[in-house]
Amino acid sequence: MKLNNKLGDQQYGLLGYSCVSRPRCTQDHPDAPLMYAIGYALDSSAGLDFYLRAIFPPYPENSPGGGDPGWLWYYDKTAGVSGLVTVEIDDVVAPPSGMWNEYSNEKIRYEIRAALNNLVVRSPERLKEVGVVIDQFDLFKVMAFEGLVPIADWDGGLPCGEIINS
Repeated sequence: MKLNNKLGDQQYGLLGYSCVSRPRCTQDHPDAPLMYAIGYALDSSAGLDFYLRAIFPPYPENSPGGGDPGWLWYYDKTAGVSGLVTVEIDDVVAPPSGMWNEYSNEKIRYEIRAALNNLVVRSPERLKEVGVVIDQFDLFKVMAFEGLVPIADWDGGLPCGEIINS
């Protein structure tokens, strides 16, 4: 069930884990639900790919990804050929009424790849683990939308720097 409010009413920051490309995104930004979910998904002790399985092919049936505190994401097969990923944040995290938004597959691919890039820049010892996830979900090359920092194709080495978008 979708929450009542597409985006949050407050200016609270949703920092989560700081590897996302917009670490200081506020609730009223269209990418706020996605930044929050990515931050916690990649901070999971279950492994980098654990929560990503729900939003990349092959999409599991009736198996959304999500966790604590208060987030959920899932692939919406009813949204047409390319589909959309819906991200919901509950009202405890995003008062007063929670928030949600939908994202294209390309947007999801870009933001996950940016976060993985930033993660390995901050934690070079995770290079192999990040490489496995990039291979698993075919994130070698991602498209940057207008206004977003381009990401170099993955070559298996340490990236030159972090991807930070405003």
